[in-house]
Order: sequence, then C-alpha cells, then structure tokens
Amino acid sequence: MNEGVIMVHTRELYLRDLSSIHYSVIVQGTSTQRAPALEHLELSVLNTSPVKHLVGHSLFKGPLPKLRIFHISQILFPWSLVPRGQQTFLGVILTEEVLTSEPKVSAR
Repeated sequence: MNEGVIMVHTRELYLRDLSSIHYSVIVQGTSTQRAPALEHLELSVLNTSPVKHLVGHSLFKGPLPKLRIFHISQILFPWSLVPRGQQTFLGVILTEEVLTSEPKVSAR
C-alpha cells in the first residue's frame, strides 16, 4: 500500500504524550504525506522542557485546506509552520520549569 494514502482520508489526528524521539520520527513520517481532509490536529510531548521542532520544513506534504483546530503542547514551533486556512482554534501550551536556585531567574 502506498504510504501517502494513509493520511488522505484522515479527519482527526491526536498524537499525545509523545517522547521527543517519537515526535521527531512521527513528524518525519507525516512530512512526506498529504492530508487534505485533516480538520483537527493535536500534537503534545511529555517533556517538562519544550521540544524544539527541528524536523523538516512542514508538517505535511502540501496544504491543509480543511484544518480548523490546531493544538500543540510543549513544542517550540516556528510560526511559519503553523497551518493556515479555515482555522477556528489555535491552542499553544508551553510550560517551562523555572529553576529558582539561580539568582537571575525570574518567575515571569
């Protein structure tokens, strides 16, 4: 079966509580696939410290014209890669552990 066919009909994709290694592998795989029917995409990583999105230049091969809900958690993601179109919801959760032992660290 052609791997590109897997995502063509997918409407919702939830990838939650990934390790940073699994995140990289999954994003490498999705970056070669088209997902024209995708309406809801959620990506989250387990790490306390945010994971930098370093894999590829896009999430999918081609546009996501039907994407309405995009939610990421604990991933530092370039704004240029945020899918645009018919979005009605963009959720970004980014928490970082603050080390209080350093005098220069602020709670902000």
